[in-house]
Amino acid sequence: MTLNYKKALAKYFPGEPADYTSLEAYLTANILIEGLRRTGPALDTEALVSNLEAMQNYELGVGSKVSFGPSDHQALHKVWGTQLDKTGQYHAIDLD
Repeated sequence: MTLNYKKALAKYFPGEPADYTSLEAYLTANILIEGLRRTGPALDTEALVSNLEAMQNYELGVGSKVSFGPSDHQALHKVWGTQLDKTGQYHAIDLD
């Protein structure tokens, strides 16, 4: 998934550096796209929500699978920590 993200970033935003914020947005968009694909052409809010809530063990390509449920709308339960430095650059931090 991260290779696809980097390719899309280079294609649509050439010269823009990869960062955690745009990667997270890319991953979230892919979850939404999968929900839309599963819903099909008869799209309405209830059908989309139902299909997203039925999503189980969706392989996002980041080492954790995505699952939702009627009372679980948190896609991932793992946190990858980042810190913004004084120059505006993100850096991974160890949360363990």
